Amino acid sequence: RGSGMSWREVDGVVAVLDLKSSNFFELNRQGSLLWRALADGPQSVDDLARELVARYDVDHAQAVDDVGVFLASMRAAGLLDGEG
Repeated sequence: RGSGMSWREVDGVVAVLDLKSSNFFELNRQGSLLWRALADGPQSVDDLARELVARYDVDHAQAVDDVGVFLASMRAAGLLDGEG
């Protein structure tokens, strides 16, 4: 995760505050699952996709696409550094 932010989980949903810009982000349940997995340390796209497949009714190819979109949006918002 990027530096300069604070995050909390409430009722299974992650809320992130970018301390530099004061922007607030509330992730959906799937995004929250991915965020928590990344909080445990670097994860591959495939590892993250397996997390989605195990938890939600989605096939692996769709999960890989969803993870890619999630990571790109988090990077664009400045909430994620590097590859994941």
